[in-house]
Formats: sequence, C-alpha cells, structure tokens
Amino acid sequence: MTAAARALARRVVADGRTRTVSFAALFLLVTWVNAAGYRSTYPNINDRLRLVQTFGNNKAARMFYGAGRNLTTVGGYTAWRAGGILVVFAALLGIFAATRPMRGDEEAGRTEIVLAGRLTRNTEFAAILAGTGVGLTVAFVATALGAVFASLPLRPSLYLGLVVFSVGAVYVGVAAAANQLAPTRRGALGLASAVLGVDFLIRVVADTTDHFGLHWLTPLGWAEETRAFSGSSAFVLVLPLAATAILLAAATMLHARRDLGAAYLPARDSAPPRTRLLVTPATLALRLDRVVVATWTGVILAFALVVGSIAKTVEDIDLPESARNQIAKLGGIDITKASGYIGLTFVIFVFAITLFVCGQLAAAHDEETEHRLETLFALPFGRDPWMRGRALLALAGIASCALAAGIGVWAGAVASRAHLSFVDGMRASVNVLPTAILFLGLGLALFATFPRRAISLLYALVVASFVWELFGALLDVPSWALDLSPFHHVAPVPAKPIDIASALVMLAIGAIAGAIGTVRFRARDLAGD
Repeated sequence: MTAAARALARRVVADGRTRTVSFAALFLLVTWVNAAGYRSTYPNINDRLRLVQTFGNNKAARMFYGAGRNLTTVGGYTAWRAGGILVVFAALLGIFAATRPMRGDEEAGRTEIVLAGRLTRNTEFAAILAGTGVGLTVAFVATALGAVFASLPLRPSLYLGLVVFSVGAVYVGVAAAANQLAPTRRGALGLASAVLGVDFLIRVVADTTDHFGLHWLTPLGWAEETRAFSGSSAFVLVLPLAATAILLAAATMLHARRDLGAAYLPARDSAPPRTRLLVTPATLALRLDRVVVATWTGVILAFALVVGSIAKTVEDIDLPESARNQIAKLGGIDITKASGYIGLTFVIFVFAITLFVCGQLAAAHDEETEHRLETLFALPFGRDPWMRGRALLALAGIASCALAAGIGVWAGAVASRAHLSFVDGMRASVNVLPTAILFLGLGLALFATFPRRAISLLYALVVASFVWELFGALLDVPSWALDLSPFHHVAPVPAKPIDIASALVMLAIGAIAGAIGTVRFRARDLAGD
C-alpha cells in the first residue's frame, strides 16, 4: 500500500473513531457483564438446569438471542446471550463503517478531491476497506477481552470475537455492494439495512419454529452454527469468509466500472412536480423523511406484534430464586405474567425510538452539511421555523412509533390470549414519550453547539445510557450512579404505574435543552461537510 493509500486509511479510521470506541465499549461490556452476571445469578448446577428447562426453549428468549446451547456453562450462556445480540450490532457496525467513507464521501464531493491526487480508484477503494477493517478488528478484540475479563478461557474467547468479526465483515461487503448500487448514502444504508432485516427475520423464524436448516442461508444463522463455547464448529467460518470475499470482489468490480458519482440503480433526478409539501420548512421535512418515519413505525409495529404474541409463553417459566432476585433489581416485577414480561421488554422499544430520534437529527445534520440550508435560509424562512419543523417531525415520529408499539403488543397479546388490556398497551405507549423527548432536546442542544460531532455524541450517549441501565443494576452499583441513565427512570409499564415525577423531569429537561439548542443555532455559523 502506497503512502497516499495509508494516509487515506488512517483518515477513515480517524473519522470513525467515535463510532468505533462506542461499539467497542458496548461489545466489551455486554460480553463481560453477561458472563459475570450468569456466574453470580446461577451459582449451582440446579439453578442452571432450571434455566435450561425454562429459557432454553422459550420463544421469547429465542427471538432475541437465538437457540442456546450448553447453557449450563458460563461460556455457553455468554455465547448465547452476548453473542446472539452482538452479531446484530456487528452487522450494523459494518454497514455504518463502510457507507460513510464510500458513498457518503462520494456524494459530498470529497472522493473527487482525493482522486485528484496519486490514488487510483481501486487503490482508494482498497484503502477505505483497510480503514474499515480496523474498526471491525477493534470490535473483535473488545469482545474477546470482555470474555477474558470474565475469567473465560482465552482460545474460546478469541473464537467468540472472531464469530462477531465475521458477521461484521460480511456486512461490510453487503454495504460495499449497496454503495455501488444506490445513488445516495441514505439509499445505500436502506439497502444494506433491508438485507440485515431479512437476515434477522429468517433467524427468528428458524429459532422459534425449530427449522434450524434456515441457519445455513444467512450470516446471522452461520454465527449460531459456529457454536462458540459449545463444541466449536470452526469450519462454518468458511461461509462468512467466502461470502465476504465474493461481496467485496463484486463491489470492487462494480466500483471500477461505474463513473464517479454514478450508480447502477436509477437516481430520481427528475419527476413530475409535487408542490403540496413545499410550503414551510416543517412540511419540507415531512416530505423528505415521510418514508423513513413510516418504515420505523411499520418495523416497530411488526416487532411489537411478535413480542405480544409470545407474551403468553412466559407464564410457564419457573425461575430459580437467584434469578428472581436479579430481576427484582430491574424493577421488582413478575415476568411470569404477560404484563411483567411486556413491561420489562418495553425498554427495548424505548431504546429503538431514541435511535429513531438520533436518525432524525442525523437527517437534519445532512441538510446542513450538504448545503441545502444555505439555499433555504436565502429564502424568506428563518432558522427558528426550520428548527421547529424538524423538532415537530421528530415528535410526530416518536408518537407514531410509540402508538405502534402499544397497539402491536396489545394485538399480539390478544391473539395469543394473554392477559393484557388495550388500556395497558396505551399506557406503555405513553411511557415511551418522556425518554425520547429528553434525548430529542439533548440532541438539538448538541446539534447547535457541536455541529460536526453532535450525531456521534448523541448516539454514544443513547447507547451508553442503555447499556448502563441493562447491566448497572446487576453489578450492584450505587443507586445514584444508576439514576444517571434516563432509561433507569422508565417504569416497567403496564406491570407498574408510570413514574409521573421522573417523566415530568425528563420532559422539562428535554424542553429546556431544546430551547437552548434553538437559541444557540440562531447565533452560530452553518457547518460545511
């Protein structure tokens, strides 16, 4: 690799350092806490056998983590709980890490400047892949270290990290191909995310219906079949290795044969005029992101239907006393009832909707960095109406997603004859709003204060808060430290009533932060790309 290529690879690593560090911290903590928590929660073989009998075949658990193997050991449980969710995050890391420096830089015009130097297109593409691979390698090391810090053996820990790495590598290939097909960064992200969504859906079907042959069709299924800490099947890693090589070779060929800025899928450069939503900044924001909002709402509704439909299965769970004590730390609810199970799992919907908020602010950031705001503000529209329009769209999306979650879990519970009323579902929906609005306000403040780093900081804040809430209680950290996470103040509705005091505080902080962001945005310069 030439000096210019090495410099570009270093630039890719530097640009993604916040994302890489955030994901690495997530991988290390999830792996370590699951292993350490299992060892303390299930200290003897009797408790572990009861875990296998109750959770091993529970469809709710399989939906999130896949089919567990060798759950009577710390390693087997860690590979199931931590590995089952981290492979999905590794896929997301691969998609984000590849799309930004490929189609993102090309769309912004930076690639044209880079290629004006001593780099050929193939060398530039290889340097981007090298920089992206560094991020995945850090995730591999973090996963292995998390297992080693929890006193698991070194070689199986490295193997677990390699499994996580392999899924991320496949999705770097998926994203690299999508970046050649789609004409925009958003389109490439959509294509790659759609592939991941289908992959996850196939895994859920395979694990909840015992059709394990479907595992051999997808990267997430291959990860399950590697069986880390459970009679490892290293030969399975040939499949993601081959898939990665094929995808990257195809992406390289497609990249070399297209013009800079072009794509294989047609771009919508022209269309019949539709001016109905080109009236105000708020309606413009709706026009730009209506498909995104509808997609998020539909996905959350579908997932909520699945959660509600399997709520009935938790009534047969026989938890050991040690597990009940650990669950008590997370809210003191009875998860062997449908309302308790839904109350405990609804925090996942809260997390998902806060990620939607991050995406909305990222869209606002793109409007600025792509210079669309310069044109808009040259017209008789001020900054305040634009900021209000973006905030109102985000609020409407939050309400839509929350309503979909509540209706979905209620409909699924009714279909499975679980005990959950429509009012309970609506209460759970309302309980989502304060946390999402809090992060929206904080995001607006960050956007106005640190325009170049705001989105990375907001994602890091959301993920860190969520991970802290998931594992902080299990580690017996002081209550004041747990209170730092907004997710800790989300009551497990409908098993318990809404925490009105905490909800009002979060709403107030969100409103104040949003107001501060609006004021600061008036005074700062627009940021370029």
